[in-house]
Amino acid sequence: MDTDPNPDNEAGHGAENPLSVGEPAPANASEETTSDVVSKSIKDEISRQLAEKDAEDSQKPKEKPLSVRLVKDGTLTFFEEKTVRFGKYGAVIAALSLIAAGVAAYFVYQQFAEMNLQSSILSASALRARIDSNESSKATSKQMEALQTQIDNTQVFFRTDERSWIVISAVKLKDIVPAHENFAKQFIFTVVPKNVGKTVARDVRIHIINPVNDMAFLTDRKAILKAEDVFSHEWIYPNYPGPQTLAPNAEPPVPLEQFVIEPQGTKYGFILGRIDYVDVFHVSHWLHFCYFAKDDKGTLGHCLYGNDQDSNPETQDKGAKPN
Repeated sequence: MDTDPNPDNEAGHGAENPLSVGEPAPANASEETTSDVVSKSIKDEISRQLAEKDAEDSQKPKEKPLSVRLVKDGTLTFFEEKTVRFGKYGAVIAALSLIAAGVAAYFVYQQFAEMNLQSSILSASALRARIDSNESSKATSKQMEALQTQIDNTQVFFRTDERSWIVISAVKLKDIVPAHENFAKQFIFTVVPKNVGKTVARDVRIHIINPVNDMAFLTDRKAILKAEDVFSHEWIYPNYPGPQTLAPNAEPPVPLEQFVIEPQGTKYGFILGRIDYVDVFHVSHWLHFCYFAKDDKGTLGHCLYGNDQDSNPETQDKGAKPN
């Protein structure tokens, strides 16, 4: 009997999955074969990926393993030494920064102090300027006042020298009327006003009265001034009306005559009057006069009061007022 040299060819390669004698063949044999092929592909893919990862890891530099060393007390490691060194550098830098800040603050303070000093100097200069200005203003004001006073004095001197002056130049006894029946003896006096100034006297008003009073009237200033200033202003005699004008060194053209009785016991006859006028500088002036017959011969005497004149300043154009 011939023997086949290739026993695998028997039964159509049925020997690839040999079965035990007496075991039935599995119904899904073809399915198991497909699953094995897939599992093998997956395995191959995983193997390939692992191989690539190993190749990548082999190309990376290998990290040194963290070594742990025991350090003895008082011994610093390299990292600690660097840390301490950097700390010292930081402390030095901080100290230098602090010194620089202090120096800068000092210079800033010096600048501020200098500015404050300059401000104080400027303020003092401004104050000094104000004080000097006030003092200069006061000095100028005093100079102006002195100049004005000098001008006023010059004006007063000039006007006083040039103004009109009316005085009573004379009171003359013109005649005596003898006593007759119930009338006592009377004296006729002529009162002579005269402008002794250098300029014309304008608005001249002459007022004269001849009252009879006792001796007490001679020393009664209030009564005399009342008679001169009040009564004389109310009574204006027709024989010498005013106002009129008196030229320099001139007298009134109409005689001013007054009758005065001789003394009768304690009664005396008086001549009282007031003259008002305005000078060329428009300043008003006045004059009082008061006389009495002291005996039966017609001798005149001056009253204790009532013979004065105004002192109105020549720098003011004001109306005259009696003393």
